[in-house]
Amino acid sequence: MYRFNNPFDGWKSDRQQTPSIYGALPYPGGSPNASSSTLSSFTFTAFNPNIMNCTIMGPDSTPHMYIVTDPAMPTYTLFKNANNQNIALIEWQQHPLVEVRGKLVKQEIRQWLSLSSDRKSRRMRVSGTSYSWSPYGETINLSTPTPHGSQSFVGRISRGRESIILELSSHAVQSDLHDVSIVATFLLQCGRNID
Repeated sequence: MYRFNNPFDGWKSDRQQTPSIYGALPYPGGSPNASSSTLSSFTFTAFNPNIMNCTIMGPDSTPHMYIVTDPAMPTYTLFKNANNQNIALIEWQQHPLVEVRGKLVKQEIRQWLSLSSDRKSRRMRVSGTSYSWSPYGETINLSTPTPHGSQSFVGRISRGRESIILELSSHAVQSDLHDVSIVATFLLQCGRNID
């Protein structure tokens, strides 16, 4: 079992937890930053037996992606699209690696999802743009800095009774940020060492 400091680990379907700044977020929660009607939802479901093997349903309620961790090769987790094409790969080792085809070259997860100095958020860089994953009430919000020094809402992670939900703004989906955000959501919720 890996030991780590992941501020977004902690959701367990078999017990109820109180929300904290470290990301134990048991229920879907509202965020004043965006209306649910303006967000596209990607739902991690059909855990077999957990998020390491599951289906991700897209906004149109059809399978968008599959996460596959073969017990015969447990050091690799594959992300496959609905056409069974490999989209992303996680290599579980002392310092795990991540790769997202066409979006993210293979690198250490701890560099791509770097922990902030106060250990309360994680930074993510995609195609030259910086993002931040931060606990917000009962969600983990994804935002990006604006030129005025504030944060612009991009999306959020919440938890249902038997699912994890990633909601993204229309701008994020149009910017093709959904697959990278799905991989990040998995990493923040899988319970494995990502540092």
